[in-house]
Amino acid sequence: MELDLALRAVAAPVAVMAALAWLVAALAGRAARPRSPAGPHATPAWPGGWMLAVLAVLPLAWAVAFQEPSWRDVAAPAVSYQWLGWAAVVAALVSSALAMVPGRAMATAAAAAASLVACAMVKPPGLPDAAPKFIAAAAAAIGGAGAAWSMCVAPGERRAAPAWATFAGWWACLAVASGMVLLSGFAKLAVTCGALSASAAAWAVMSASLPRVVHAAPAVSGAFAAALGVLCLVARGYDESGFPAWCWWLLAAAPGAGALAAWPARRGRVRIAALVTVLAPPSVALAALLAARSSVDAPTGSPSANDYAMAGVAPLRAP
Repeated sequence: MELDLALRAVAAPVAVMAALAWLVAALAGRAARPRSPAGPHATPAWPGGWMLAVLAVLPLAWAVAFQEPSWRDVAAPAVSYQWLGWAAVVAALVSSALAMVPGRAMATAAAAAASLVACAMVKPPGLPDAAPKFIAAAAAAIGGAGAAWSMCVAPGERRAAPAWATFAGWWACLAVASGMVLLSGFAKLAVTCGALSASAAAWAVMSASLPRVVHAAPAVSGAFAAALGVLCLVARGYDESGFPAWCWWLLAAAPGAGALAAWPARRGRVRIAALVTVLAPPSVALAALLAARSSVDAPTGSPSANDYAMAGVAPLRAP
């Protein structure tokens, strides 16, 4: 059953996403070239940018829907976990809309706005206040800003870390997040994190082999930041292992360590910048995981089971 879940909830949506992203990038590239007063710092002309950003989080939404008893449960969400797919898609639309505005600062704004919108859409059990949502959104905004700050946003740019390295960092960081969520006791959410991690890996490959998608990198990175932030927020609410809250917020901000690549990148040391971009975010995520394991609070039951029970839906998909 684990192999079937990996193939149908992770591998299949990522393969579909990659195929559609290649097609959209090819069609958008032939229809119109990216253009803006900022020169190369632009995303593909509409509709290419928003379609690529939405496709990037498609595997997450697919994984959420696949693990629910019925697709109707996702169409009309009753619990916070079922809102994840919708939150990710809306965040991708917000991120792509803002990232299309010229200037690198807009990539930071895109990640911040997308994270805030995504976190506002969910209400994890045990977290009724708005404070955790703002904290999660702020942490995700830091992660998105750091990931986008030194990232190459135009093919051939020589004073920025390559986009494929940024997405490789996302892939490793999300893989660690999947492990941390699994250890917290919510396996369904871990599969969802794994699907998003696989999507980031696919984007790393596409960024290295298909230059056109590099223009959409800021929008996609903002969508990934928002998705990781809302995943950490939901994981905090459903946590059955009693991990400290700050460990989840540190995990959401982990991609921000990619900003360390800005210094070597601006001095033309692209290879060093790429190495830093790949290794720094997962290192911070791993530190959050180790800190969570070493300072576990007393568990307080099963929030995920209680949340599903109160909503009157089954927590597991029938085989």
